[in-house]
Amino acid sequence: MNHSEDRLPKWIQEELSELRGRITTLENELNNVKEAHVVLFDRKWFAIQGPSFADKDDIRKLWFLDKEHPFPVCSLGKGDVLLVGRNAR
Repeated sequence: MNHSEDRLPKWIQEELSELRGRITTLENELNNVKEAHVVLFDRKWFAIQGPSFADKDDIRKLWFLDKEHPFPVCSLGKGDVLLVGRNAR
């Protein structure tokens, strides 16, 4: 027996299309979680809250001080949180 979605009512075809889109979105989110797990595994994590700024557009740059020279690592704005992971092995 051959089934064709073309024979289904339009609203069902649209619902099936929406469900396929949600499946694709969930598959992408699952892949993102799997990739993050590789980074997050075997580490002890702590968070550093960004300072509260009077101006919401104000940012602060964080620098790494190397033997040779300092270089910028990231910037923090109002409400940002820096997640730091230390090797747990």
